[in-house]
Amino acid sequence: MTAAAARAVGLDCVLVLSARSADPPLQGNLLLDRLFGATVHFIRANPERAARLVNDAATLLGLSVRVDPPELITDQRFIGEGYGIPSAECLQAINLPARSEAILLDPCYTGKGMAGLIHDVRAGAISPDETVMFLHAGGAPALFSQSDPEALVR
Repeated sequence: MTAAAARAVGLDCVLVLSARSADPPLQGNLLLDRLFGATVHFIRANPERAARLVNDAATLLGLSVRVDPPELITDQRFIGEGYGIPSAECLQAINLPARSEAILLDPCYTGKGMAGLIHDVRAGAISPDETVMFLHAGGAPALFSQSDPEALVR
Protein backbone atom coordinates (compact mmCIF):
# COMPACT_ATOMS: atom_id res chain seq x y z
CA MET A 1 0.00 0.00 0.00
CA THR A 2 2.98 2.30 0.51
CA ALA A 3 3.88 1.95 -3.17
CA ALA A 4 0.29 2.69 -4.16
CA ALA A 5 0.28 5.86 -2.07
CA ALA A 6 3.65 6.93 -3.47
CA ARG A 7 2.47 6.28 -7.02
CA ALA A 8 -0.67 8.36 -6.39
CA VAL A 9 1.45 11.41 -5.58
CA GLY A 10 4.00 10.79 -8.34
CA LEU A 11 6.88 9.43 -6.27
CA ASP A 12 9.06 6.41 -6.98
CA CYS A 13 9.01 3.95 -4.11
CA VAL A 14 11.90 1.99 -2.63
CA LEU A 15 10.83 -0.07 0.36
CA VAL A 16 13.06 -1.50 3.06
CA LEU A 17 11.20 -4.32 4.79
CA SER A 18 12.44 -5.96 7.96
CA ALA A 19 10.70 -9.17 8.88
CA ARG A 20 11.12 -12.89 9.16
CA SER A 21 10.71 -14.56 5.78
CA ALA A 22 7.70 -16.50 7.06
CA ASP A 23 5.74 -13.38 8.02
CA PRO A 24 2.59 -13.18 5.85
CA PRO A 25 2.58 -9.34 5.98
CA LEU A 26 6.01 -9.37 4.34
CA GLN A 27 4.80 -11.33 1.34
CA GLY A 28 1.54 -9.37 1.19
CA ASN A 29 3.41 -6.08 1.16
CA LEU A 30 5.83 -7.35 -1.45
CA LEU A 31 3.02 -8.53 -3.72
CA LEU A 32 1.04 -5.28 -3.43
CA ASP A 33 4.11 -3.12 -3.81
CA ARG A 34 5.33 -5.07 -6.84
CA LEU A 35 1.91 -4.58 -8.44
CA PHE A 36 2.43 -0.84 -8.05
CA GLY A 37 6.07 -0.79 -9.13
CA ALA A 38 8.11 -0.52 -5.94
CA THR A 39 11.72 -1.58 -5.55
CA VAL A 40 11.99 -3.66 -2.39
CA HIS A 41 15.04 -4.14 -0.16
CA PHE A 42 14.91 -6.79 2.55
CA ILE A 43 16.60 -6.99 5.91
CA ARG A 44 16.53 -10.38 7.65
CA ALA A 45 14.62 -12.21 4.96
CA ASN A 46 15.17 -15.35 2.94
CA PRO A 47 14.69 -14.13 -0.65
CA GLU A 48 14.01 -17.61 -2.07
CA ARG A 49 11.20 -18.28 0.39
CA ALA A 50 9.78 -14.76 0.06
CA ALA A 51 9.71 -15.01 -3.75
CA ARG A 52 8.06 -18.43 -3.65
CA LEU A 53 5.34 -17.29 -1.25
CA VAL A 54 4.66 -14.13 -3.26
CA ASN A 55 4.48 -16.07 -6.50
CA ASP A 56 2.15 -18.67 -4.93
CA ALA A 57 -0.13 -15.88 -3.68
CA ALA A 58 -0.12 -14.19 -7.09
CA THR A 59 -1.05 -17.48 -8.75
CA LEU A 60 -3.92 -18.02 -6.30
CA LEU A 61 -5.18 -14.52 -7.08
CA GLY A 62 -4.77 -14.99 -10.83
CA LEU A 63 -2.17 -12.22 -11.07
CA SER A 64 0.66 -12.26 -13.58
CA VAL A 65 3.22 -10.56 -11.32
CA ARG A 66 6.27 -12.70 -10.56
CA VAL A 67 9.27 -12.12 -8.31
CA ASP A 68 12.63 -13.82 -8.81
CA PRO A 69 14.89 -14.18 -5.74
CA PRO A 70 17.81 -12.27 -7.36
CA GLU A 71 15.48 -9.25 -7.71
CA LEU A 72 15.15 -9.05 -3.93
CA ILE A 73 17.95 -7.07 -2.37
CA THR A 74 18.96 -8.32 1.06
CA ASP A 75 21.27 -6.44 3.39
CA GLN A 76 22.00 -7.93 6.77
CA ARG A 77 24.95 -5.75 7.75
CA PHE A 78 23.01 -3.80 10.36
CA ILE A 79 21.30 -6.61 12.25
CA GLY A 80 24.09 -6.81 14.80
CA GLU A 81 24.28 -9.60 17.37
CA GLY A 82 20.54 -10.28 17.39
CA TYR A 83 17.02 -9.19 18.11
CA GLY A 84 16.85 -6.26 20.50
CA ILE A 85 20.62 -6.10 20.90
CA PRO A 86 21.64 -2.67 19.63
CA SER A 87 24.94 -2.27 17.81
CA ALA A 88 26.97 0.94 18.00
CA GLU A 89 25.51 2.00 14.62
CA CYS A 90 22.00 1.26 15.87
CA LEU A 91 22.53 3.40 18.99
CA GLN A 92 23.81 6.28 16.85
CA ALA A 93 20.81 5.86 14.53
CA ILE A 94 18.41 5.94 17.50
CA ASN A 95 20.14 8.99 18.93
CA LEU A 96 20.19 11.16 15.78
CA PRO A 97 16.42 11.38 15.07
CA ALA A 98 15.61 11.40 18.80
CA ARG A 99 17.69 14.54 19.34
CA SER A 100 17.04 16.28 16.01
CA GLU A 101 13.42 15.34 15.23
CA ALA A 102 11.94 13.90 18.48
CA ILE A 103 11.43 10.56 16.69
CA LEU A 104 11.84 7.48 18.87
CA LEU A 105 13.22 4.35 17.22
CA ASP A 106 13.58 0.94 18.83
CA PRO A 107 16.69 -1.27 19.03
CA CYS A 108 14.91 -4.29 17.49
CA TYR A 109 13.97 -3.12 13.99
CA THR A 110 13.65 0.59 13.32
CA GLY A 111 16.98 1.59 14.87
CA LYS A 112 18.75 -0.99 12.75
CA GLY A 113 16.83 0.04 9.63
CA MET A 114 17.73 3.68 10.27
CA ALA A 115 21.39 2.68 10.74
CA GLY A 116 21.31 1.19 7.25
CA LEU A 117 19.59 4.27 5.81
CA ILE A 118 22.12 6.63 7.42
CA HIS A 119 24.96 4.47 6.12
CA ASP A 120 23.54 4.48 2.58
CA VAL A 121 23.10 8.27 2.60
CA ARG A 122 26.62 8.87 3.90
CA ALA A 123 28.10 6.34 1.44
CA GLY A 124 26.32 7.99 -1.50
CA ALA A 125 24.09 4.99 -2.29
CA ILE A 126 21.16 7.38 -1.83
CA SER A 127 21.76 10.63 -3.65
CA PRO A 128 20.84 14.06 -2.25
CA ASP A 129 18.17 14.53 -4.94
CA GLU A 130 16.27 11.35 -3.99
CA THR A 131 13.16 11.57 -1.84
CA VAL A 132 13.32 9.20 1.13
CA MET A 133 10.47 8.29 3.44
CA PHE A 134 11.32 6.17 6.47
CA LEU A 135 8.09 4.51 7.52
CA HIS A 136 8.19 3.80 11.24
CA ALA A 137 5.21 1.57 11.92
CA GLY A 138 5.72 0.83 15.58
CA GLY A 139 8.28 -0.50 17.98
CA ALA A 140 7.96 2.03 20.80
CA PRO A 141 7.14 -0.71 23.37
CA ALA A 142 10.57 -2.26 22.65
CA LEU A 143 12.17 0.90 24.04
CA PHE A 144 10.93 -0.07 27.48
CA SER A 145 12.20 -3.63 27.24
CA GLN A 146 15.71 -2.30 27.70
CA SER A 147 17.16 -2.32 31.21
CA ASP A 148 18.05 1.36 30.78
CA PRO A 149 15.93 2.87 27.98
CA GLU A 150 17.41 6.33 28.50
CA ALA A 151 20.82 4.92 27.61
CA LEU A 152 19.57 4.52 24.03
CA VAL A 153 19.67 8.29 23.54
CA ARG A 154 22.60 9.31 25.73
